[in-house]
Amino acid sequence: MESGFKFRLTALISTTCLMLVLGDLSSIAHAQQESPWSRIYNSLFGGKPPVPSGTGGSRGDQLLCSVVPGRWGTEKPLMLRSRPTWVWRGQVKFVQLIKESGQMIWEQPVSLLPDADGLTRMVYSGPDLEAGQKYRLILHQNSTEMYANFQTVTPKAKSQLSFQQKQVRESAWRSGKRGLAMVQEQVSFLTQQGLWLDLAQEILTSTEEITPEWREIQAGIVYETCDKREETVQTDSTGKK
Repeated sequence: MESGFKFRLTALISTTCLMLVLGDLSSIAHAQQESPWSRIYNSLFGGKPPVPSGTGGSRGDQLLCSVVPGRWGTEKPLMLRSRPTWVWRGQVKFVQLIKESGQMIWEQPVSLLPDADGLTRMVYSGPDLEAGQKYRLILHQNSTEMYANFQTVTPKAKSQLSFQQKQVRESAWRSGKRGLAMVQEQVSFLTQQGLWLDLAQEILTSTEEITPEWREIQAGIVYETCDKREETVQTDSTGKK
C-alpha cells in the first residue's frame, strides 16, 4: 500500500507542479532534475509519506472525511498553527474541538457550503491552540460522527519554527518572490520540518494563482487521504475490488 501511495502521488504532484511552474511539457525529464517543486514533493512523498491510517465515519457515510486534521501516518500528527483552517469533505452539522482530557474547547454549527471541489474550509474561531497539547476534532453528520486526533508542537519547537518560518517568508519577499513562488517557499519549509498538517493547509487553502493544475494537486491530496483508503478497505475485506 505504502509503495503504491508513493508512486501514485509522486507521479501526480510532480507532473502537475512541473506543468504549473515550468509550462514546458517538452522538457519534463530535464525539468524534473531542476524544478524546486519536484524536490519538494519527492522529499514529501518519496521518503516517508503521510499515509492515512483511517477515515473515520461509518460504512454508510463514506464521503465524510477529515483532511485537516487527518490521520496522516501517525495517530496524532503535529501542527504548528495556533489558528488552523479545518478542511473536510461531506455534509457536517457541527464541529467540536476537545482536549485529550475531554475538556470542550470549541463548538460551532456549520452553515458553510462546500466549495466547487466538494471541500468545506472553516477557519478556527476558538481560543488559540496551546503548544504541546493533544486535541481531537469531531465532525458531526446527523447521527454519525468522526474524529481526527492531532497535537501541537512543543513550546520550544513552536518558538523556533515560527521564527524560522518568518525568516523564510521575509527572505522570499526580499528576493522578489510573490504569489505561487511565495507559497512554494512555505511548502518547502514545511516539508523539511515534516509538518504535514500545516503543509496540507498551505496547499488546500491557498488562493494564489489557482489554476486547473493546482486544483489537480489539491484533489490528489484529498483522494489519497480519503478515497484511496476507502478503496483499500474494500479490497482487503473482499479480496478484490
